[in-house]
Amino acid sequence: MVNVERLAPRIIGYVMDRRRESGGFAAAPTLPSSIEDTYFALRILETLQPFSERELVSLSKDSSIREYLMKIEDRHSWSIRIAFRHLMACRIVGIVLDDAWIRRFILERAKESHDLRNDYYRHRILREGLSEAAPPKERTVIASYLAKFRTVEELRMVLYLAERNPHAQLDREDIVSWLHACQNPDGGFGYMPGTTSFMENNHYSLRSLRLLGDRALSQEAVLAFVLRAQGKGGGFARRNGAAPFLDATWHAVATIALVVSRSKVNRSLSWR
Repeated sequence: MVNVERLAPRIIGYVMDRRRESGGFAAAPTLPSSIEDTYFALRILETLQPFSERELVSLSKDSSIREYLMKIEDRHSWSIRIAFRHLMACRIVGIVLDDAWIRRFILERAKESHDLRNDYYRHRILREGLSEAAPPKERTVIASYLAKFRTVEELRMVLYLAERNPHAQLDREDIVSWLHACQNPDGGFGYMPGTTSFMENNHYSLRSLRLLGDRALSQEAVLAFVLRAQGKGGGFARRNGAAPFLDATWHAVATIALVVSRSKVNRSLSWR
């Protein structure tokens, strides 16, 4: 099993090295900060508590990151995914946003599209950003999404919408078998069975298996895949031999947390 206490300082150092003068975080030292990379950085630090307590406290008191997150002027053009990540970044550093604006944004985006990705992020904003119970999706909608999903990321979105949803009816054994088939001999997970392993797929697959009350066929192999992708600076790449970035590092940290966590699996889904 991985020693998180030994691993955490290098990861935290990598994250803090991506902090820019703007107050936010960037994918690389030569790039400008972005909402997405600031979100990934803060989620990494949040997941690594208590090892990152000093950094989180410092950031919550730092006016530059607050100014960076509050001065963004192109909110009308955001995707709902960007809005969710901005909202969660603000929450982590203690910024209280205007709920009225968030609700208006959700309503506007709801008029535009009802595809899986937009439904998923709308529900995450309501449940995690506003601490509200999102209205359950109709059984036919869940069934439609299940019939159309192609990747582990899409499946993870469907299962999130199905979680705590009395209308959801899922073929648990078939879904678990499909996810198990996505794990490759190198320990990582592909987008679907028979495809190349990448870091983000590990995160999506393990999160889905946790929701289904199951686990990877080999937890140790997943960890080995993750650790092989860590660079000298402490960050993680999408796979061994590639360059490390904050998004891949977030998925690596989330994967490690899912493997080592002893918290109970979610059993609130309805099976048939």
